[in-house]
Amino acid sequence: MGAGGPSADCYALVADAKGNWVEPVPENFIVGGICSMAVAAGLHPVRLPGYWLDRDGSDIPAGTPAASGEKVIYHLHGGGYVAHSANPSDPTANIGRGLMKHCAAVRRVFSIEYRLSSVTEGRYCNPFPAALIDALTGYHYLVNTLGFRAEDVILEGDSAGGHLALAL
Repeated sequence: MGAGGPSADCYALVADAKGNWVEPVPENFIVGGICSMAVAAGLHPVRLPGYWLDRDGSDIPAGTPAASGEKVIYHLHGGGYVAHSANPSDPTANIGRGLMKHCAAVRRVFSIEYRLSSVTEGRYCNPFPAALIDALTGYHYLVNTLGFRAEDVILEGDSAGGHLALAL
């Protein structure tokens, strides 16, 4: 990963990071105005890497189902929708690490590698609502695949990630 942004292939799992593939949210979960905007932009949910951080002293395998009553921080990185990464080596991952130090009820943090927007030669790549659909994919994974109760998912984001957390 380069400074301030993901690697050239940011949608591949990084070998030395704790992560797993997350299957796309079902299309029927995308409704209303967001659905209309996605259709207009030709966007669909996609399979994405998700990364995990553990509390110091823990080593919970990636994708381990929720324990009864377990809380998880769902961290959405910042970067203006054009930079940074969910990868644990990204500087924004330190926010999740810091929160775990001050939140005894949380043993792990999950972050989805949402699609970043760009413009190349006048062509838009991953326009809104791509990142929001990807954030929904991560939330769906935590609740419907791993079994976290909605009230046990702590949404957290910095900058653009904070906007995504509020939009969810």
